[in-house]
Amino acid sequence: MSKVLINEIYRSNSSGEFIVLCKLPGYRSIVQFLKTGFTKNVRTNKVLTGEISDPLRRSVYGIGFFGIGKHVSSRNGVELNKYTAWSNMLERCYSESFHKNRPKYSDCFVCDEWLNYQNFADWYEENYIEGMHVEKDILIDGNRCYSPGTCSFKSCQENNEKAFSKNYKVISPHGEVFKVYNMNKFCRENGLTSSAMYNVANGKQRNHKGWSLDQNI
Repeated sequence: MSKVLINEIYRSNSSGEFIVLCKLPGYRSIVQFLKTGFTKNVRTNKVLTGEISDPLRRSVYGIGFFGIGKHVSSRNGVELNKYTAWSNMLERCYSESFHKNRPKYSDCFVCDEWLNYQNFADWYEENYIEGMHVEKDILIDGNRCYSPGTCSFKSCQENNEKAFSKNYKVISPHGEVFKVYNMNKFCRENGLTSSAMYNVANGKQRNHKGWSLDQNI
């Protein structure tokens, strides 16, 4: 069996080259990854097999990294929702193949803090709402950045309604003028049929249950 040498450079299976800085009692060694400078206490036999990973290596879409902390990516062989959400977010922003089919995401980006999975996972656990998804478009119109200050948890329905929302002004049967941003939500709250109200808004129908479009919009 080969002997591990101090100041010798070795290659890991996943994180590039590293150097052995020193050897410790109990068959352990301190190694340092050349690309990131991260140092790690590892079992000496792992030096030779290359089974050493660098948590600072930007391994996810060339920009995201796992980081140092308590959060794991999977449990019992099943990927955790928080890791899937983080990975999908990076894909939307930095995957060229994804942008070919969804070019509207080509100018989106993730803040520096969230490039570290540990930071994103902290935020995810503190804010998670059952059945909801991370969305960047709810709090700020036209937002292109994923960050703690611009993202929130919303349902798919809320996100879709936001995406297809448009400003309208309608007049009630009693002559009151209402500003409507989300027509579907407005119709649900007022017992109206959304398809009929869209016809009114688009000039295809004069009124619906006495509701009409304010022409002075």
